[in-house]
Amino acid sequence: MVGHGGIDLAARRGTEVRLVPLEHQQGEADVVFVGPLIGNTVVTRHSVRESGTVREYLVFYGHLQAPAIRADPGASVAEGSVIGS
Repeated sequence: MVGHGGIDLAARRGTEVRLVPLEHQQGEADVVFVGPLIGNTVVTRHSVRESGTVREYLVFYGHLQAPAIRADPGASVAEGSVIGS
């Protein structure tokens, strides 16, 4: 397999990166990791209701210039919250 199966969104350095909610997401997302992984990375966990079942998904925000001050592991983050830049 070539590539990573993700979606890369290009932006200028320093552009604010905001939390993306998933369709049918239940509540806020939780920050589960902040640190070096794919460059500077923030990982969030989202609970999504699908076909009557709640499943969890991880979203990786990589190649950040820096994580946001509020993006600490264990923090709950709402739709549109700044994750990093």
